[in-house]
Parts: sequence; structure tokens; C-alpha cells
Amino acid sequence: MEALRKRCVVFCAMDEFHHFSRTNAWIYSELRSKYDEIFVVAPIAAAPILSSADLIITNSVSTGSLYPDILTVMNQSRNVFAYKKTGLFEEAMNYLSSFQVDDMYMYTGTETDHAPLTDLFGPKVNLVLSPSIPHDFGLIAKAIRDGLEIVPFSEDVDLMFNRYKDFFGGDNRTLLVLTRNFESKQPFYNSSKKGLINLIRLCFRNGFSVINVGVPPLSINYRNSPWERVRSFFVKRIPANYLELDGLTYSETLAVAALSDVWSIVPHAGGFSIHIMSQGDLIISGKEFCQTDNGEWLKDVRKSVSGKRTFSSFQEFLRVAKTERSAREIRSISLHKRVIDLSKI
Repeated sequence: MEALRKRCVVFCAMDEFHHFSRTNAWIYSELRSKYDEIFVVAPIAAAPILSSADLIITNSVSTGSLYPDILTVMNQSRNVFAYKKTGLFEEAMNYLSSFQVDDMYMYTGTETDHAPLTDLFGPKVNLVLSPSIPHDFGLIAKAIRDGLEIVPFSEDVDLMFNRYKDFFGGDNRTLLVLTRNFESKQPFYNSSKKGLINLIRLCFRNGFSVINVGVPPLSINYRNSPWERVRSFFVKRIPANYLELDGLTYSETLAVAALSDVWSIVPHAGGFSIHIMSQGDLIISGKEFCQTDNGEWLKDVRKSVSGKRTFSSFQEFLRVAKTERSAREIRSISLHKRVIDLSKI
């Protein structure tokens, strides 16, 4: 008789999108060796981030608009708001009733009030409070050193390649740049239009196309139409191998990053502790804030890992790329094998 498999379920805290990376690293560090199977309940947007789980349980319909909408919730627990708005806790518990589940958890942020969550979940879910953000960055550092990474869904790699094939494959060389253009949330961290234009011109002079993504991206074209090449007074004076993409899922963003030669990110553009676990070459410019409890910086940790080429500028990348183009396989996972979408059952 086959031995029963030990299984746990983690209900994700949803208050900040970057917390999914912290939860993923916590699962890897604290739970992975204790359980045969780990199920994670999360919104569809976070599914590719939770690479340490065996199965993601979600509802693409009820959770589809959570991000960035949840960031406007300021007067109550975002976690309670998210689970009440989506009904995901009750729906997941109903699905899990046919499984043997040994333990249930939620890994919450450092200053989370557990009382409203206890009222919502009852005693079944063990609420684990993060000791500190630097502690969580330390967990991410360990995961990076051990080779854990986040990858896109295979279906999205195919979709992005076929949709924007002029930018990928063959002799095409493409830089993906992440920009930030929030209207209300810390707008002082928004990307500089002058800096973006200078980067685009530098890329063009060196034979690179540019794809600009963000939630939303900083646009250089006031008449920007997503999914189409930008044709503006700026671009008419330089080659039209520039694309602005808004509204991508995170898996689609990871797919474009994997298909591109290099991904340029800035720590304060958002999601840095997630992006740094992606595959492929990264340019990380600007001041980092992700310091671990041991005093390490995540950028330095990534640079120390073999096969994880990490640069401080496009010029530094060019010095290496001109003689040593990265030859790598794009790693991905199947959406249909990894994710249970309760809206389709």
C-alpha cells in the first residue's frame, strides 16, 4: 500500500504584490523539506511567482482585477478585503475537501494585524508573522543561491513570441525595459522620460530594439496604443523598432523578458524582489533597497551565482554582449499542469 503523502496548503497574503516573492522564499526555506506536496492559494497574477509550490489554486475571474486595484485599499486589511471580495478562501476550502491536508498556513507581513484574519479563517490556518523584511530578503537570497527562479508559463512564451516575433529570434537583439508611471502611489519614484529616451537612442545606435513595459509604463507617445508599435514625432526621427506594452500579465512580462537579450530594471520601479529571481540577463541600475539581515544586497547575491549575468548599466552589458552573447534555453512551466483555475471547474 502506498504511503500517504504529507501535504500542506499556504493561503497567500495579498496586501502587496512583492510579498508573493517573500512567501515563495519562505515556502522554499521553511516548508519544502517538511512536506511531499505544497498547494498554494493565490490570485492568478501571482501564479508564476510561486515556483516553490507544487500546485497553485486560483480563480482567474474573481482575482483577475485584484492588482493593482487592491493598492487603493487604505482603511482596512487588504488581505481580508481580497479574500472577502473574491470568495477565494471558501472556494478553495471546498476544492480541498477531497484532499488529505495536514496543515494550513499564511505567511504575513511584518506589521500585519492577525485578529481580522483569525476571524476570517478561523483556527484552521496557522498565521506566521514575518520577523522582518530584511529576514525575508535573506530567504530570497538563499533561494537565489540555491538556483530557485521564477519562470513564465509555456503558453505565454509561445503567445508573446508569435505576437512580437519581429523582436525575437535570429539576428534580432532586444532590450526589455521596465518603467514606472504611477499617478498616486509614490510618484517621485516614477521613471524619467529623458532617461528613457536616452536609453532608447543608445540601444538603437547599438542595433538593439526596445520593448517598454510597466503597470503602466512611462510612455514617450501621448497617443500610445497598446499592442502596436509606437509612431510619434519622437520615433519618426529614429528607427521604429520600439514597442510599449501595457496590461501584460506577470507571466507575459516574464515571457518577454526571457525572449529578450536583457531586461533592464530599477529597484524602485516596483517588484524588484520578484524580478531579481527571473532567468536571463539583468541590468539593475539605481540604488537598491533590498538588504538582507546579514547585510547583503540581492543584486550582489545574484551576481555571485554562476549563469546569472547581472550588470549595472547597458554599457557594461554591451562590453560583454559584443563578444559573448548569452546562449541559453528558455525555461518555462505549463500553466495547465501547475495551476488549478476554479473558475473553469
